[in-house]
Amino acid sequence: MSRDNMYYDAVVIGSGFGGSISALRLSEKGQKVLVLERGKKYSPGDFPRDVRQTDNLLWRYPKKRKSLGLYELNFFSGLGTVTASGLGGGSLIYANVHIRPDHKVFEDPRWPAPFNRSYLDPYYDKVATKFDVKPVPPEWDLPKRNRFRAAAELNQHTYFDPDEAASWLKPSRPGQSICLRCAECEFGCNHGAKNTLDFNYISDAQKNGAVFQINSLVSHIAPDPKNGYVVYYENTETGEKRSVDTLPDLEAALKENFKEYELYVIGAIAFFIGKKAK
Repeated sequence: MSRDNMYYDAVVIGSGFGGSISALRLSEKGQKVLVLERGKKYSPGDFPRDVRQTDNLLWRYPKKRKSLGLYELNFFSGLGTVTASGLGGGSLIYANVHIRPDHKVFEDPRWPAPFNRSYLDPYYDKVATKFDVKPVPPEWDLPKRNRFRAAAELNQHTYFDPDEAASWLKPSRPGQSICLRCAECEFGCNHGAKNTLDFNYISDAQKNGAVFQINSLVSHIAPDPKNGYVVYYENTETGEKRSVDTLPDLEAALKENFKEYELYVIGAIAFFIGKKAK
């Protein structure tokens, strides 16, 4: 097993919504950050469209070692999930829609009382600004929207266009283009019009010095009395086993409301079960 010669203040596992935001906030505080992402980087034009090329579409590693695609499918009793694998995580395949939960959601007694809508609104504002969210331009003649609006009016319901993270009339960031209305958001935007994490949180974290390392699948974490923690991972392209150290003061950094793990829900369950076993 090879050991990286670089030490980091924090290692973030995954580059989705949780991981990318954590990496940016840590880097803004001057922390030396490494993000380990199991998937690859997708640039505009890289997203697969040929359904016959299943290895490019599906993530089935390590059962199929060449199957390092965009989508991972999991099926449970009465539940199926679709998750993304790639730099930017779920932002690569979600539908761009940003709708804030109604105030009534937070009135449920099962919801932690301090974290109500008023508390969270400033953070929703931050995300909305970073993703440059806005509704579809009203001047666009969209048959589907027209039908929804007519149905709402017929049933005396209010219709509104939700905020979406896309570049409608002008690019939100350098390297992007405008939306062509191809309706392929969930398949990965091959035109660069979707405001995915690689165009905002990730690029901003990289400007602060954060390192995003693709094709790096974390297997487990172990304490190291001398150097904080050791994070073990595998290069999914070469199969090489590697490890990286975090500095001893990692726990102090985490206590300042930072997260070490991002991990989507399905990955988190599998990861921590494996971690406990080791």
